Parts: sequence; C-alpha cells; structure tokens
Amino acid sequence: MDEDGNPDVQLITVKAGAALSLKQLTLKHGTSASYGGAVSVTEGASLSATYVSFEDNNAGQYGGAIDVYLGSLEVDQCLFYRNQVIGSTASSGGAISVYTTEDCSITNSTIAQNEQGNEGGIGGGGIYAEVSDVSRSLDLFVEHCTFINNVDAAFSGSAILSASSGTLVTLRNNLLVDEQGTVLDLVGGGLFQTLGGNIASDDTATTYT
Repeated sequence: MDEDGNPDVQLITVKAGAALSLKQLTLKHGTSASYGGAVSVTEGASLSATYVSFEDNNAGQYGGAIDVYLGSLEVDQCLFYRNQVIGSTASSGGAISVYTTEDCSITNSTIAQNEQGNEGGIGGGGIYAEVSDVSRSLDLFVEHCTFINNVDAAFSGSAILSASSGTLVTLRNNLLVDEQGTVLDLVGGGLFQTLGGNIASDDTATTYT
C-alpha cells in the first residue's frame, strides 16, 4: 500500500546485474501499470524465490506477480495466489511472465486462481514463456507444481502458454486442473516437452509438439 492506502505500487525491482534471493515472506497487493506487480526482474538480473507467497498482485501488461525481462528466475516452494494482469493492455502471465534467453525453473510450487483478464491478450493464465531472441533458446523447467483454477480470458493456456520458436517448456510430475479452456497451449512455434508424471484436466496432448 502507498500513502493513500491503495495498492498501486510495485514492490520490488531487481536492476541490471543484481541477484536477489527472497525467502520465507509474503508479497501482497503489489501493482504495476506495466510489468510485474510484485517483482520486476530487469535485463541481466536474477531472482531466486523460496517459500515465498505471492498474493493479490496485479500488472497492466505482463506478469501479475513476477515479470522477467532478459533476466533469470528460480522459484521453489512458492505460492502464487489470485495474481492477475488486467485492463485493456493486459497481455500475458497472470502469475509469471518470462521473456529471456536465460534458463528458468519453477518447482514444488502452487499456482492457483491467477488470471490473464483481457480477451484480446496473448494468454497464459498462470505462466507465460517467450524467448527474447529467436536465434537462441529459452528453457523453462516446471516440476512438482500444482496448477488449479487459473483463467485465461484469451483461451490460450490457462496454466502455461509457450510462445515463439526457441521456447521450450519442460514438464515433469505436475498437476494441471484448471477448469477453463486448454491448460497448456502454444503459439508461434513454442514447444512443450513432457518427462512424464503430469496429470491434466483436459486433452493437453493435442498441444504438444
């Protein structure tokens, strides 16, 4: 909250060259007009989050809780609850948006009731992943995570959207039980790879490449 009591302040910006480690805390009611309601990770920066709860954060374009722009991300044992991208310019990643060529991972975490709320947005109610340079690659590893009741108003991946050639999202031992649309989706040549043990509430095999 800022001085007027309204949740209209981004909580943390990780600047170029910095490495931030967050442990055992709650980040709540952060707001950004553009990127990362709770945390914005900028070019050349890195974020590691362990036992962190991200709740009720929102952004106007990308990453309701976390936006990674040309940086890196490691998430373990975290909760993402009721984060959203909202408004007429909202695009992608109700909880997390990753736009980079750096390896990223999300493990042992719960992603619940997050929303990409713009019908004209790109998608990804829970997570959006896109490589920032199509001549290179983005590898996002997602393991032992539960996705539940996330929503994408664009109907393009309520749990995860993999976007652009060079983006590879690898899944192992995840539970994906969103109730709306396709839980996993891809656009522009994005890829999913499954290493087994994933349970989904719809026929997500049709979106694998």
